Amino acid sequence: MSRANPHDAYFKATFADLRVAADALRRSLPAAVARRIDWARLERVPAEFVGEDLTDRRADLVFRAPLAGQDAFIFVLYEHQSSSDPLMPFRALVYIVRIWESWLREHPGARRLPAVIPVVLHHGERPWAGPVSLHEMLDLPPELLEPLARHLPDVELVLDDLSRATDEEIEGSTAFALATVALLTLKNGAYVPDPLNARLMGHLAAAMQHEVGRKSVERALRYLYTVGEFDPDRVRARLAESSPDPRLQELIMTAADRLIEKGIEKGIEKGIAQGEARGRAALLLRQLALKFGDLPDDVRARVERADIPTLERWADQILTAPDLDRALA
Repeated sequence: MSRANPHDAYFKATFADLRVAADALRRSLPAAVARRIDWARLERVPAEFVGEDLTDRRADLVFRAPLAGQDAFIFVLYEHQSSSDPLMPFRALVYIVRIWESWLREHPGARRLPAVIPVVLHHGERPWAGPVSLHEMLDLPPELLEPLARHLPDVELVLDDLSRATDEEIEGSTAFALATVALLTLKNGAYVPDPLNARLMGHLAAAMQHEVGRKSVERALRYLYTVGEFDPDRVRARLAESSPDPRLQELIMTAADRLIEKGIEKGIEKGIAQGEARGRAALLLRQLALKFGDLPDDVRARVERADIPTLERWADQILTAPDLDRALA
């Protein structure tokens, strides 16, 4: 998952479905704006269009769609950090400028610029507490900011804070089952003790009716099982109580079983590696003692804590090292 981060990867995978992206963005934007966007023509903008400043943040996505008949861009900055990004409005301004620069290269001679709408989709243990406009970040006293405001650049984020939304609000603002599942899963997956409840199971069952539903449900379950804590016995009990679609029941338990197997495999691999490291450390300690005599306790502890690549390097160095310090350099 993106940068070993399951939140980023799940966000990108779900928003790759333009129907999910359209439904989620429609609920984020002001209603008067959402009504004028041709959602049927929404498209993802290739990363190369935006440039390095944006593509370095792999969880950020850019879309293009006609707004009142004119080209417009919407970029989504996805934030799942425990603390709000205090530079987010500045970062949004940089992205807007980069999008304009790329657009002007494709439209030489243009005299007007397309609208670029910055959307921040936030979910975290706590609601968003950072600034939402660039003017909030400026180091100016209020009495000076007011007369200068029209002369200073500004951008105000469209903030969709899932941490503040209730499940009912999300359900009422989404029309597409896969979008409902995606947003509820992002909102609750890592923060609610038991996110795989009867309510979510109902949405998962509805999502299964869509052509790509099975794959989307599998993805949601993998995310839930990865970021949260779950008890397989409790999941089985809930399935018995709710009696969902047999296909959904199979997916839920298959995903759980796979995760359990993966955890066991990881544990076995870790145990094997630890055992090998202990064996190599014991051998190296004997070799060091034979060559340099009694070893200080801190040297013994250092060798016992070392990983396998370090132990291998020291084993090579002991052959020619004139003293203990150089052997363990």
